[in-house]
Amino acid sequence: MDEDDDKKKRRVYIANRQMQSRMRKEQLEHLQCQKELKEIDDVWKRACENGSKTGTVIVTNMTNGNESKRISPRIYNFNEEYDRPLHKLVITGCNISSLEEIPQYCKSLVELSLASNSLVLDNRLGEMTNLTYLDLSDNNLSILDDAIGNLASLQVLDISNNNLSKLPDTFVQLKALSILRAECNRLEQFPVGIESMELLEEVYVSSNNLTIVSSAISCMKGLRVFAANKNKITSVSAEICQSNLTQIHLSCNHISQLPPSFVRMKKLEELWLDFNNLAALPIDFHYLTNLQYLKLDGNSALINPPIHIVAKGIQEIMHWSRKRHALNEINQSKNIVLSVQSVLSKVGQHESKFERNVMLGGDKYFQLDSLATLFHIFIPEFESSFPYERSAVENALMNFQDAGGKIIITINNARFRRCSCVDEKGVPNKCTPFDEYWQCRRKGILIRSEIILETMMVRKRRALNEQRLIEEAMESAKKEAYRFLKSEVGSKALLIFVTEQKEQKKEMPIEKLFEIESRLSQNPDLLKKEKHFLLKVFNRKKEIKQQEEIALEMERKKTALVEYEVSKRKMETIVTQAKLRKVLDTWIGNSIETLFFRWKDYIRAKKKVKQNFDGVDVERKQRSKQEEEELMKLANLELSLWQKTWDIFDERFVWVHAKSGQYIVEEPTIDMVVSKGWTQQVLKSANNLNNFEIKNLSIYKEKQEKEAFFSASNILQRRRESLMKSK
Repeated sequence: MDEDDDKKKRRVYIANRQMQSRMRKEQLEHLQCQKELKEIDDVWKRACENGSKTGTVIVTNMTNGNESKRISPRIYNFNEEYDRPLHKLVITGCNISSLEEIPQYCKSLVELSLASNSLVLDNRLGEMTNLTYLDLSDNNLSILDDAIGNLASLQVLDISNNNLSKLPDTFVQLKALSILRAECNRLEQFPVGIESMELLEEVYVSSNNLTIVSSAISCMKGLRVFAANKNKITSVSAEICQSNLTQIHLSCNHISQLPPSFVRMKKLEELWLDFNNLAALPIDFHYLTNLQYLKLDGNSALINPPIHIVAKGIQEIMHWSRKRHALNEINQSKNIVLSVQSVLSKVGQHESKFERNVMLGGDKYFQLDSLATLFHIFIPEFESSFPYERSAVENALMNFQDAGGKIIITINNARFRRCSCVDEKGVPNKCTPFDEYWQCRRKGILIRSEIILETMMVRKRRALNEQRLIEEAMESAKKEAYRFLKSEVGSKALLIFVTEQKEQKKEMPIEKLFEIESRLSQNPDLLKKEKHFLLKVFNRKKEIKQQEEIALEMERKKTALVEYEVSKRKMETIVTQAKLRKVLDTWIGNSIETLFFRWKDYIRAKKKVKQNFDGVDVERKQRSKQEEEELMKLANLELSLWQKTWDIFDERFVWVHAKSGQYIVEEPTIDMVVSKGWTQQVLKSANNLNNFEIKNLSIYKEKQEKEAFFSASNILQRRRESLMKSK
């Protein structure tokens, strides 16, 4: 029994102690709570006092754990306590879970910021109709209550960093809204009717799930800034060109191309398209004349403009776009002209309206009476699916120019085989035939039958230039021939030539005349003899008939000589031009790289040919070079035999030859060994060095260096003894 009583007493004691401990803990918690409430109340009190003059209350970072905080009733009585209405309320980072009584007691609020809390909104939000600024960012909101549509005065709304997947349908009732910030949500589309929000100027919807830039954006005439970076946008609506946007931010999306109408956004100043899938910019991108800032980095598929152009900045991109646009217009005009030429090439006989192969300036043309004939008769008949409009065709024909100039020419005296002229009333008015084949002459147009490329024009100019050079050479040869015939030597040589031909009674080649001229020019005395010879000939042939025959033959030979000289000079010029043409065709028109490699191949082939002809000479030079190297080694060895020694009598250094004993005062150099005819001298010294072999140069040199010191000492000793005896 005693043990049971002890146990009961112990349990009672433990229970009492636990109760006392719990009570003390509750008391401490209550005291702590009272302390925290007092601190919170002090914070609110200080905030209200600080904003008593401006009507602004700011409370931030009042979080302690995960416990939800309540809004102090002090703000509800702000107007009565401070005799000033509350206009701005900022409660951020305070873990507020609801609006509590703010909508009821704070009707005068104009700006409300409840960022970084844990709000759960209800329909009471719509009672705050005076709000112009509302910040609900970073509250993990998943639903935005429909009552938000009642905030008719709201101008700025920040709902970024939440979990919203859509905006309520009543959102479009915010007619006064000018700035919307909805970044970092899960929005997939804009609410229906958003285009009616005409006062909306800035929309920030980056880091959402949007897939398209809606056409509703184009209807929002007041919109200036649209930022939708880091979405899933794949395309941009073509109607966006109707908007007045000045800034578009579409970085980090999946856009592969921009609509052609995009370039009509004349007010666009800033465009971000970096880190997309763009392959090319619109062909008329330079029409964005007000564009000042452009981002295109990170488009790995971008071809137009090239990456090196993008790296140089927007000015270079615009310059590139202008050049590309001009080239594209030329190509389009070229395609239209080719299509027209294709149609006209199929036209048969239309003798009163069409003629083919009309020549003008060396080119062939199609001749028509008017362009109306082309559009009303030929195109419907021969090309029913012609893809171009009449205005585009007329513009291309009037403006396109190839290497030969304009493609279309208007003439006033075009000739046609049949007449179809009418007077002012439309009555046929037949022309009077002026030719057997041509019955009518009236105004018409010429369209060149083929486009002249620059290379074709170059060949044409080259051919004309060659013809001009040939004609100049022929004219020059003709003048020289006549000048020769008028000279004394030329006239006498021609007379001798004709006379000899008459004597021999056979036709002699014209080259014989030049042999006679050369003979007369080299020997003046012979010219006098020839004169006597001619007098004798004429004395023998006193008959007038024979003299006339000689005169006629001389005239004929003059003509033959001129023709010979002209033909000869013509062939020389043709051969020269053919060689030049071959060089030009080989080198002109190639890139620098092609020119370099062709030149390299040419030089290599030339060297190879030279080596084949000069192979023996190359081998001889190689052998000579090897011999010179070996002989130079011998010369250096010969030079090493001179040893530097101190002369104690003259008190100076001298150089003594280890073999011959000769000594000199100046330091020996290679010129002492290698002089004129040095090859024979070195070879001779090599034979004197105990039949020295070239292969053992190093061994011999080492041996000579060992003997050099002793030889020099002996020579100096003998010289010293001879000097002592002489004294």
